Amino acid sequence: MSSLEKLKIVIEKDETLSAISFNDDLLNAFLRAECDQVDLALNRIKVYDNVIKNKPRKWFGNFDAALAIVDLNLIAVSERTRSNLIVIVVKIGDWDPDTLSEDMLTAGILTIYEIFGTFANIVGIYDAKNYGIKQMRNTGLRNKFQISEFFYDTIPVKIHRTIHVNAGKVLRNLWKLVKAFIPKRISSNLEFCDDFSKLSDYLKQDEIWTEHGGHATYKYSFDLRNELLANEDNIKNRWLLFSSKK
Repeated sequence: MSSLEKLKIVIEKDETLSAISFNDDLLNAFLRAECDQVDLALNRIKVYDNVIKNKPRKWFGNFDAALAIVDLNLIAVSERTRSNLIVIVVKIGDWDPDTLSEDMLTAGILTIYEIFGTFANIVGIYDAKNYGIKQMRNTGLRNKFQISEFFYDTIPVKIHRTIHVNAGKVLRNLWKLVKAFIPKRISSNLEFCDDFSKLSDYLKQDEIWTEHGGHATYKYSFDLRNELLANEDNIKNRWLLFSSKK
């Protein structure tokens, strides 16, 4: 019996989840996020169910946030690689808190991770060039602890690795404050890279943007907006299934 079949059976027996109409793609995404372990996948589904029903819409169900960070050119997404990875580059250093709130930025990244992580594992690259005091002052540390769990323990996405590039003293000092409060399973998955020229120490050539010496093709701006819109109904229907379940 496959892991998918086993997961369907335990969900059917679970009164808290049996009312949800899961599709195979979503269940496989939860299984991949937990390396095919049924018990862990079931637990992640329950956490996701609870979060969607109870957390404010500023983080979940806010599709406009994803479009906002695309329109502000804060994000780029690679084509799927031969090793079934999608690399998402977030230009965190170009984020202007006066234009876009931290909650909107976070909601947008969560949404894009969830859309593209349904069928592939994710590598997140955060370009911290120009990240300074202004961004740090508008970063809520309490939110960061909870949001890190949304990324790693809640959404149906397997995050292969997170790399901060061009991280200066401000971001590195912020990380020192946050690291002590983040579970080791999360903090051990985070890397700091001095600049894009050294990404080859962490990634394969087909995972690195051509602009930085690799072979990956990235979608951003107009093309990325169109792909998000094409997936809008699927993701909103997913959130609706959980949030409206009695």
